[in-house]
Amino acid sequence: MRVFERGQPSSRMGIFRHAVRVWFATGTLIALSACGGGGGGGSSPPPSNPPANPPTNTAPTVDAGADQTIQLPTNEVEVTGTAEDPQGTAVTYAWTSDPADGVTFSSADAATTTVTFAAAGSYTLTLAASDGSLSGTDSLVVTVQEEGPPSGTAPVVSAGDDQTVEFPMPATLSGSATDDSTTLTYSWTAEPADGVTFADAAAASTTAKFPAPGTYELTLTASDGTESGSDSLSVTVGDPLYPAVDSTDDDPQRGWTFAAAADVGMDDALLEQARVYAETGGGSGVIVRYGRVVKAWGAIDTRMAVQSTTKSIGGIALGLAMDDGAIALTDLAADKMVGFGIPPDTNADTGWLGQITVRQLATHTAGFEKNGGYSDLIDEPGTVWRYSDGGLNWLADVLTTVFARDLEELLVERVWNVLGVIEGDDVEWRTNASHDPTNAGGIAQRELASGMTINSQTMARVGLLFLRNGSWAGTPVVSKTFVDLVRTPTAEIADLPIMEDIPGDFPGATTSYGMLWWTNATGALPNVPTDAYWAWGQGDSLIVVIPSLDIVAARVGDILPAVPAVRAWGESDWNGDYAVLAPFLDPIVQSVQE
Repeated sequence: MRVFERGQPSSRMGIFRHAVRVWFATGTLIALSACGGGGGGGSSPPPSNPPANPPTNTAPTVDAGADQTIQLPTNEVEVTGTAEDPQGTAVTYAWTSDPADGVTFSSADAATTTVTFAAAGSYTLTLAASDGSLSGTDSLVVTVQEEGPPSGTAPVVSAGDDQTVEFPMPATLSGSATDDSTTLTYSWTAEPADGVTFADAAAASTTAKFPAPGTYELTLTASDGTESGSDSLSVTVGDPLYPAVDSTDDDPQRGWTFAAAADVGMDDALLEQARVYAETGGGSGVIVRYGRVVKAWGAIDTRMAVQSTTKSIGGIALGLAMDDGAIALTDLAADKMVGFGIPPDTNADTGWLGQITVRQLATHTAGFEKNGGYSDLIDEPGTVWRYSDGGLNWLADVLTTVFARDLEELLVERVWNVLGVIEGDDVEWRTNASHDPTNAGGIAQRELASGMTINSQTMARVGLLFLRNGSWAGTPVVSKTFVDLVRTPTAEIADLPIMEDIPGDFPGATTSYGMLWWTNATGALPNVPTDAYWAWGQGDSLIVVIPSLDIVAARVGDILPAVPAVRAWGESDWNGDYAVLAPFLDPIVQSVQE
């Protein structure tokens, strides 16, 4: 009870009336009346407007603020909470975090404070406000991202360091990009662009190949779908590597640079598989990529007879004559050489000698029989394909007449001296065994069908010359036009019937034989690129050129006894069935890892 009030005496009839009003701490008012003096009494009326019930206490209403996101190294946020107490009572504040480890509040008891985070993660911050009796809470989430480019900006791209490589080795590219996005797309471009190829232009890490020596700018662009960033590097492509002159027997590598298979993107175990097969025929060999020997076996500097591989090597003389303008494939052989095709005199009786072209001599379609001597003309020129050593030896005599010099001397001057090999040591071309050793002018003659002895490392040099389109360390030897002729099947012979002593000796010859070289243009060897071509002779002596892989393989071996009814590797009973080559060539091709 808080207040007492006393009433006043009434003037009526001497009666005293006492009224007492009492307020209690609860705010309740009770009115009491008392009458004195013995007079009649009655109760007083209640107050006309009693006060309403007082309000019930409720908890403060809290707002912690909006969610926030930051990215390291930014590691703090400012949070501003608010609270309102319905009764108007002052409140106190308290901030907490879940998880709590590594989280620091500058003032955890203030509505506005700074919060610092030690690591990336998602944190729930809760603000509690209390009026002393009751509390209210609200929360927000702060996302702390790992360090990286700021959200909403372009990817930061690195194309890698500038590079220098030798033609035609690829450049290995290891680009990268960072971005707030987890998904990026990539694109490589080149300037100049013509002839530049990427193994995968949509991958940050890839390889690039170039069409020629020079300087190229490669640009990597990364996109997150909204923004893009880019960076560039310069690739200087130097001249290709060639072996040095084979000038001394003290050099076991004979002027070549040797490299591990892995250094040029090849698998050594598969190269070993090819070597093992090759050595079943004895002899020696080398496998070359990017101008480097990656596999060698046997005595690579020992000359051995290569039989019909002479056609391809000695045939360089035809390319020289064509490049000089001294002869054309459409020329009639009889116009270039007096007495062409005779003996035997019976060849004149056919009436066909004046029809034979240089192209027909070089593609086994002139009509001469197989043997390499003064063979009979048994087919009308240009009507059938017949493998003929006789026709090739007549071509050698025509070229000797055109140049008016010994073809061996010609190759020494214009080929062997350039390639860095030594006549008589690395290569030798015998004097004719089947035709007269000299012509009517007293000039020594050579057999184009056969007759060379040569070592495998020199054969590889011949292959490298053709792989480099007829040029050697900047010196043109034969034209690319001639190289293209030897590695392209001759259209003029494609529809001719194949004449052979044993059926199946030369399957598909008319669509796979080029100009003195064999080709895989029809894909007869399915695991070998179709741009592969090779020189090939008895005993399976080989010079293989695979431009798309920048590979040269050369081997020479013993001429082994014939195996009855079977075409065996290295045997004397040679034919043009490609199947015997697959165990040698397939693993070489499959060894390429890039």
